[in-house]
Amino acid sequence: MATITSINKEPGVDKVVILLVGGRGVGKHRLATALIQARSSLTVEVRTCVKLPLPKENEQERPYIDLIVFIVDMTNRASKVIVEESLPYLMPDCFVDKVCFVAMNSSMVNSYSFGIDRVIDCGDLYGCPVFYGDLQFRSHLDNLAQQIINQAEIKAGLKYKISSNFVMAGFHGP
Repeated sequence: MATITSINKEPGVDKVVILLVGGRGVGKHRLATALIQARSSLTVEVRTCVKLPLPKENEQERPYIDLIVFIVDMTNRASKVIVEESLPYLMPDCFVDKVCFVAMNSSMVNSYSFGIDRVIDCGDLYGCPVFYGDLQFRSHLDNLAQQIINQAEIKAGLKYKISSNFVMAGFHGP
C-alpha cells in the first residue's frame, strides 16, 4: 500500500483528475456524475475509492491526481472515521495543493452524528477548503460539483491570475 504524493506523476494537459474518497453510501457516484456533467473547458476524469491507501497494483497506470476530495456524510459517524483513517496515507506536500473536504448532508442539522466543527477543524488543520453539499436537490449537487471543478482547475494551475490562497479566504462556514 502506497502513500499518495504530489510528485510521483506528471499532470495531464487540458485535463483534471479528481479522486473522491468516502465510505459507501455517501454519494460519491452521484457527485462523480455531477462533476463529469459540470461546465468546464477541460476534460474532467473522476476516480472513486472507499478509503486510502490505494492498492499497489496498477499504480503505474494510475493518472496524476489533481484534487483529492474527502467526503464526510454528516449523518454517518463511520464516514468521518474512514476519512480520518485515510489522511495519514497522504504525504504532507499534498494537503495545501491537492485536498478539499466535503461535508455532505450539511443542511440536515437535526440528523448530524457529530458536530460540523469536526470537519471545519480538519480543513483548518490541513489548510484545505471545506465545501458543504446535499444530495436531495439537483441544484445543490450541481453547485457543489461546480465548486469542486473550480478548485481542481485552480489547484492544477489551469485558472490563470487566481491563486489558491486567494480562493481559500472564502471557504469557512456552511
